[in-house]
Amino acid sequence: MDKTERSQSIEGRGVYFYLDVNLGPKEGKEHIKRAMSRLAESHLNFVIPLALDTKGGAYYPSTFRKARLFPDWDPLRVTVDAAREVGLKIYPWFCIFPEGEGVLGGALEQHPDWAMVDKQGQPIGWADPAK
Repeated sequence: MDKTERSQSIEGRGVYFYLDVNLGPKEGKEHIKRAMSRLAESHLNFVIPLALDTKGGAYYPSTFRKARLFPDWDPLRVTVDAAREVGLKIYPWFCIFPEGEGVLGGALEQHPDWAMVDKQGQPIGWADPAK
């Protein structure tokens, strides 16, 4: 940035957004659209939807993730579209180290050597970022 240019502050007002895994496609889409409208009406300007949960479950179609939480629809896509429709920026949130909580899930099913271990040396459902 040139010294003569002034940086501009931008106020961020947003929330984390969790999708209800009990909702089917029709009611889920309606719920998401209502939620995005309410967030925009509340003068928020961004939303952070959960895209990959702590058990390795994906909220979107994935060729890498077996655990798809919504096999009949893509709630992350619906959230992205609904947020953009009402002028919200969207920043999907991925839990990248927890992979199955108490059991090996997600990427650790294919790469158990990436798992952290407990005091007894048993692998747990958390990926070790150093491996």
